[in-house]
Amino acid sequence: MSEVGEIPQQELEAQAFQQAKIRIEKCKRIKEDIRPGGGKPYSKERVDEIRGIEMRSEQGEQGKASGLQEMVMDTRGYQEQKFNMSYKSPKGETVSEQLVFFVKPGANGQAEWLTDEGGKTLALNGDLYESRLTSHKHAQGTNYDSYTIPRVDGRGAYTGVVTLFKSK
Repeated sequence: MSEVGEIPQQELEAQAFQQAKIRIEKCKRIKEDIRPGGGKPYSKERVDEIRGIEMRSEQGEQGKASGLQEMVMDTRGYQEQKFNMSYKSPKGETVSEQLVFFVKPGANGQAEWLTDEGGKTLALNGDLYESRLTSHKHAQGTNYDSYTIPRVDGRGAYTGVVTLFKSK
């Protein structure tokens, strides 16, 4: 699925908008450091930084306690679906990002979106998804690859990683 959809613009309160803006800017900087355009070299320091976050991140309660949580997304059997998302501040300022969702045909031809245990649809920032690194923590399989993607909060701080399993 190569088309990029549009999600209706979301109006945010000032603080939430500022957090979204900081998070989106950090994601763009990470992508530029890891997958720079124009033949520029990648930033070994940024890759090492993300590798360190990956190795220190934990699943479940241990991750919550340490502040670096590992979230696992098994996208095997799903296809990527990209959407543009725009946020608007009370002052009219806008910022946008691309989100990557995962979908597969479900029962009766209905789309089945990848969700968390609580049923919330999962998505990744497009810049972080494009700059994913091969996981050093999880082995590659014969029919799948494993990747690590940093998680970033509204202060621009790392909060752990997403470990992504993806069909080859």
